[in-house]
Amino acid sequence: MRTTIQIIVLALTILFVGGCQAGTLPEEASNPVTITISENNQEEIIDEVSIELQDEKNLLAILKKNFDIEESGGLITSIEGEQQDPKKNVYWMYEVNGEPANVGAGDYILKSGDKINFDLHEVSY
Repeated sequence: MRTTIQIIVLALTILFVGGCQAGTLPEEASNPVTITISENNQEEIIDEVSIELQDEKNLLAILKKNFDIEESGGLITSIEGEQQDPKKNVYWMYEVNGEPANVGAGDYILKSGDKINFDLHEVSY
């Protein structure tokens, strides 16, 4: 009798653990990338999208698929029709997870859950 109870408890444990595992989603599917386009240090939000990463993870390629982008020499000069203005030191800058990016958008590989913000604002040197 004791062996039968042990077998039943073991079988129920295996079913419970297996059932919990079946509903688990891949990390990327459960944690999308958010890209926000804004102006004046996020005072005005132009657009925002949430994207489930698939095969393509290059930031510039993802931007081109989801927004109207213009670039020159690998640098973004316009997003959604909003142009930078070098005469006024107004440029498109971007942050990854609240930190200034240290590579161009063409070199950044997105990671699950990244929060990207492109902001058009005056840059002081």
